[in-house]
Amino acid sequence: MLNHFYELVTDIILNRGGTVLKFVGDEVFAVFGAPLPVDHHPQVATDCAIEIQQRGPELDAALSDLGIPPVQFGIGVNSGEVVAAHVGGGRRRQYDIVGDTVNLASRLCGQAGRGEIVLTEVMLALLDDPPATEAMGAVQLKGLDDPVPLVKIVVASTVAATAPGA
Repeated sequence: MLNHFYELVTDIILNRGGTVLKFVGDEVFAVFGAPLPVDHHPQVATDCAIEIQQRGPELDAALSDLGIPPVQFGIGVNSGEVVAAHVGGGRRRQYDIVGDTVNLASRLCGQAGRGEIVLTEVMLALLDDPPATEAMGAVQLKGLDDPVPLVKIVVASTVAATAPGA
């Protein structure tokens, strides 16, 4: 199941100029703008997240063929300064990004429900073509002193459903 998920998400990210840094459990950790620059990276990253959610039914169809039930997931998107470098010790090194921006993005993933994309209001203001959002209010996030105003994008699923008893 995860390999199908990773393949779909990785293709979308790479097609939009992003870099997949790693897979962390069932999460794909990607960056837009490092190591290669991406014009308007906040918009590109948000558009990428929307496409991933919109193409969820493709994943569900592939999983259905394997007898695996549909999956849904949430996405967190953030933008800001990061340290991008090779990190690690003498025996294990990798290219990575670190910093408060990355930590906040991770917390946003935790706030995103199924089919949702969560952004800060600051991130939303960076978008050239912001999508419709719903306010989530100021949310207290782990590791931060002050609550952060969040918004969510709810991407409509195009999967056909049958009501019980129908």
